[in-house]
Amino acid sequence: NINKALAINSNDAYVLANAAIVQGFSGNIDNIVEDHIKLLKISPKEYIYYRNLGISQYWNGDLDGALESLKKYDHYFPDAPVGHSIKARILMDKGAYEEALLAAQKEPVDFMSYSTQSNALYKLGRIEESNLFFEKFMSVNDEKAYANIAEYFAIKGDVENALKYLKLAKDNSDPDLIEIINFPSFKTVYNDPRWEELLLAMELPESHHLFNYIKK
Repeated sequence: NINKALAINSNDAYVLANAAIVQGFSGNIDNIVEDHIKLLKISPKEYIYYRNLGISQYWNGDLDGALESLKKYDHYFPDAPVGHSIKARILMDKGAYEEALLAAQKEPVDFMSYSTQSNALYKLGRIEESNLFFEKFMSVNDEKAYANIAEYFAIKGDVENALKYLKLAKDNSDPDLIEIINFPSFKTVYNDPRWEELLLAMELPESHHLFNYIKK
């Protein structure tokens, strides 16, 4: 039990790292950020924690803080996976589409690079190029990676396809769904009643932060 472990030793890096994972599943965003800040104080040379802190800050809506954390991660691991695509998402949220495109081009994981490049190009109005990168994304992506495909459409603002693939992710027990729904990419579907239906069907705890964005 992670709570018992924290009660015994809340300053242990292994315990905190596992606590952050549990908090991610339960949607306690503030606690995830706090756990990663503590982790970096305990293990400042575990630079992967900067990436994880950046992701949790992004989930929590702190775009500038997230970019700063990812900048530190990029300094130590410029060719590492995931960080550049997350940075591209954040920059798109800030309306910095050209910068987002450059960040997406640096992402070494093909399906992440192609999807974020496609989204950035779409935001820039370069539709034909965007479509080409979407085709590349789908060609290298696992056809059953429904949650990733849902996020692509959510960023694009295509609510119907985003919800379609979210339902497929839920119905097919896509293991990425529990984490990926935390990304603000899905804010485009927050006001659709099917979003709340999805959260309830996933049996998320009532304290999960995503329920805060549902208009009653």
